[in-house]
Amino acid sequence: MKKLIAFLVILAVVLTGVFAVPEPGDQDSQVKVTLRGTVGEYFRHGVKENDELVYEKTYDSENVLSATGTTFSYGYKSNQAIAGSLYVDYIDGFKKNNDVIQVGTLKIGGSPMTGADYTQGKGFEVFAQLGLTNMNIISTDIVVIAAQAKAGNDPQGTAITKIVDEAPKGTYTLTLTFSVVGN
Repeated sequence: MKKLIAFLVILAVVLTGVFAVPEPGDQDSQVKVTLRGTVGEYFRHGVKENDELVYEKTYDSENVLSATGTTFSYGYKSNQAIAGSLYVDYIDGFKKNNDVIQVGTLKIGGSPMTGADYTQGKGFEVFAQLGLTNMNIISTDIVVIAAQAKAGNDPQGTAITKIVDEAPKGTYTLTLTFSVVGN
């Protein structure tokens, strides 16, 4: 009988919680919630228009082949630094089928590009370093002017022989290709 009473006393103590440890989520414990998110890498480059980047752009006007040419802003925004540089390149010049008008002037950030600035397979450097911009657009002006006179060399270092005034009638197109090239 004494054993039974001892057993019941022990059982009562255990059931009443005298030695109870708080269980997770009861009124005597804390519950912690951890939230973990990842911000993915972001890098975009394009023509800057109204504080936005445009990824395809066509300039279609009489000014494209004029002595003043075409000016636009080109830029990038990023939440990280990119190991590389941003380049622009073109092939031949303004083309219509087999007819070509050479590029007479290419300016990047106000600086005229020459054959010495041209790297085969890359083009002309627009931005040497692509740093963290905190998602703000970093941009520079690009000026492209078709060759108006047979004088000097085009930006790629070739003698200018194909000019606007001697080109057959038609619509000529120049495609500039911008790309990030790793270091």
